Amino acid sequence: MNPNPKWIVFDLDQTIGCFDSIHPFLIVFFPDLLQYVYRRPHYKGELFPVLNISVENKKLLATAFSEFVKYATLDEKENRLLRPGIVHIIALLLQAKKKGLVKDMIIYSNNANRYNLYFAHEMLKLLLNVKEDIFSQLVDWWHPLRNAEARPRMVKEPALIATGPKTILTIRKAFGNMDISTEDIIFFDDSNHPHVKRQIPEKNYFNVQAYFSSGNLNNLHNAMLRALMAYDLDRNISLLDEYKKIGLHIGVTEEDIESFRMTNIRPTNVPTDFDEINGRLYEIFHMNARAIIIPQTKIQFRNINLKGGSFRKKRQTRKKILKIRKTRK
Repeated sequence: MNPNPKWIVFDLDQTIGCFDSIHPFLIVFFPDLLQYVYRRPHYKGELFPVLNISVENKKLLATAFSEFVKYATLDEKENRLLRPGIVHIIALLLQAKKKGLVKDMIIYSNNANRYNLYFAHEMLKLLLNVKEDIFSQLVDWWHPLRNAEARPRMVKEPALIATGPKTILTIRKAFGNMDISTEDIIFFDDSNHPHVKRQIPEKNYFNVQAYFSSGNLNNLHNAMLRALMAYDLDRNISLLDEYKKIGLHIGVTEEDIESFRMTNIRPTNVPTDFDEINGRLYEIFHMNARAIIIPQTKIQFRNINLKGGSFRKKRQTRKKILKIRKTRK
């Protein structure tokens, strides 16, 4: 007889991966992000202006975001935004879910930018070649499920990641089941959350080594340009002028790329705890490591009028993109 199925909780930043470098690109696709993240009374810095972008353009930008995720995923071997081994670990948990050993999974993060959670989730779905959601809830710092939590002032200026408690109560609310036994919760986080740690079994608390990655700014910049070009948004002058109000200049020069350095991008640090995590999970679920098969990634792109063959074989450099832009004027 199988034991009670487990409920899996993942932190995002430095646990699933490091997404500091994509924050400014997400502002391009979701301009209301600045008002969502930086709000009173928790944020004490200067507020950002509201951009005057039409509803139609906002819809196009949100659609273009999917293209951005796809192009960034193709460069993931170079970008290394995801924690080494995390795809294998989640594949293992999905296998366990099919066997009835895992009930559900969520992301529970102190990141105030909900679109960072969306980006990571969509990238993992592409890499694992699954259409259904991997995580049933993406709980960021401002999620309504956390209204009952004590929310101290954000400590970074400007702040993306807040410091605050994570609780069993919020975990149960996120899963929609207030009767979940603490014995059945498995928790992944690079930080120490005493309220959770005291209540779940020691073996179920994976206090992983923090993972940092700078990503590849040039690759991400090109991914953004390709996504915008897919919907002719790169030629929308009124839209580009609005971005300038917050210091973002959409283009292909080195100066433009530098304008995206709105966050401190830290050096890559590869964790050494992958084998330990795997071993503990295999022990909990009594699963054979050889049974875990990661599906081959299959990503299809719509034609965006860029010459030069497929993206995998002939990646467009900034100079090539600039040349194409000139010929389209």
